[in-house]
Amino acid sequence: MIDNKHTRDINNNNATNASDNTLFFHHEFHPNGIHNRTIQKIYKNTLQGHDHFDKLIVATSRPKNLRDLLCKTKLTPDDYNIVSAALSSLKNKNAQANL
Repeated sequence: MIDNKHTRDINNNNATNASDNTLFFHHEFHPNGIHNRTIQKIYKNTLQGHDHFDKLIVATSRPKNLRDLLCKTKLTPDDYNIVSAALSSLKNKNAQANL
């Protein structure tokens, strides 16, 4: 995926104007796949200077594994509301028991 978005300054979490022209190249890691340094070299030898980007950031994500597929850890809004209501109920019961 190629994306041109604002980057964030890690130190203060504010979008920086100096990084507005950054090209982001995101790909999924594969043991036999192309390395990030190779992508950077290809960019420097072919496109750099011919496009309007100031720099290239190559980001690699890990592929999904069995745990990701079998163990759902992200709550949907409905699940969150159910869990939130259950926790509130438990807190109320504990508060009443302590009186």
